[in-house]
This record gives sequence, C-alpha cells and structure tokens, in this order.
Amino acid sequence: MVARPNPGREPGVKGDGRAESYSRDQTPDVSPGFRRWCALMGAMLVAVPAACRGESSVTVGPIEVSNAYLAEPVTPDSPVAVYFTVTNRGTEVDTLVGISATFATHGEFHEQVTEGGGTRMRPVDAVELPVGGKVVLAPGGLHGMLLDVSSPPKHSEPVVVALHFWRAGTVDVRFAVVTYANLEEYAGRPR
Repeated sequence: MVARPNPGREPGVKGDGRAESYSRDQTPDVSPGFRRWCALMGAMLVAVPAACRGESSVTVGPIEVSNAYLAEPVTPDSPVAVYFTVTNRGTEVDTLVGISATFATHGEFHEQVTEGGGTRMRPVDAVELPVGGKVVLAPGGLHGMLLDVSSPPKHSEPVVVALHFWRAGTVDVRFAVVTYANLEEYAGRPR
C-alpha cells in the first residue's frame, strides 16, 4: 500500500502539524524523477571520491590493472614514479612493453637494486606477465618512470597514464597522485 497525501494538506504532515510516520510497506508517493535524482546523488557520493584517488581497477580482456597511483614530483622538472598492479587472467603470457602520458615525453620501467652497499635504478626493457600471474610495481622495487615532464601532476588531481601491452594493446588508466610523504602509506592501502 502506498500512502497518498490527503487533499487540502501538505504531504507528510498530519492535520495537527506533526510529521507523519510510515511503516516499511507504507512510503510516501515519490515521483520517478525524484528517485532518479536520489540515485544519481548517491552514485556521485561514491564516484567522486573514487575519481579523486584514481580508479580501483581497469580490465581489458584478460589484463587487469589495479592500485594505480603515482608520486607527485618533488620539483617541477623531476621524473614521476608510477606504481600499479597488473594481473594476467588469460591463457597466454603478455608483456608490458611501455608506459606514456601526455605530460611526459617518454616513459621507462626501472628496478631498484642494491649493489656494493648502495641502491640504484636499473632500466628494464619490458615486464613479462605470466599466465595467471600478478606483477606489482611498487616503491622500492619494479616501477614505471615518466621522464621529461612538461606539466607535473599535482597531489589529489588524478591523471591518465597509458600502459602498452604486447597482446592486450594500450590501456588508459586513471592514476591517483600522492605526495612522497604519503607514498608508503598509500602503497599499503587497499583500493
């Protein structure tokens, strides 16, 4: 049963001015337009924070990219470190062969290694994605680098980075931008 307003008085208000109460099976008559508006507002409450932190995951064919974030450059001319997780749910090996963004002239993959008591970055030509495997690009290990940055990404303003796969093709992913101070904390946060 749907409660309908009585003629001559305001819906939801009793004749004596007190608010009406409804049981679960009695709800006030609400227009479909208002219901759509409420659904849209509810979706925005979820979507806007998600957009500010980047996408939780993007799937193209058997390839899933998740936990995408990058470090805000310390100085405007600094390279940008890029981190994410790639899962290959397919039946064939795929290879991550490149990374690019409109705000950088080129991108590379690096691996952080410790040699002779010091730490350095070693370039990696490509990243193999085994069948059913997962590769994590994270601080202190394998990661992407965007070089010769023209307009540095700013904290809390997500950016799109293109990941180039041998089989899956190019996948555009929205990356969250975090400060170096919050990098380790962000790396461990599930999204």
